[in-house]
Amino acid sequence: MFITLKKDVSKDQVDKVVKKIRDLGFQPHLSKGAEVTVVGVIGENAIVYKDVFEAFDSVASITPISKPYKLVCR
Repeated sequence: MFITLKKDVSKDQVDKVVKKIRDLGFQPHLSKGAEVTVVGVIGENAIVYKDVFEAFDSVASITPISKPYKLVCR
């Protein structure tokens, strides 16, 4: 799943979301853009914890991914 964070998110808030992802046994994949930060949650059944991540003030939206995708390096 993808977790899109709010525009005004601080580094501390990003770190809290990333820590929670790791604590739940998943691997985070952080992508920082000019305006938006997106965190990919890598692992099986991450969507089960959607409510946990929606409780964070820094989270703007959550996008579930139904098909597995490969990570691509450029």
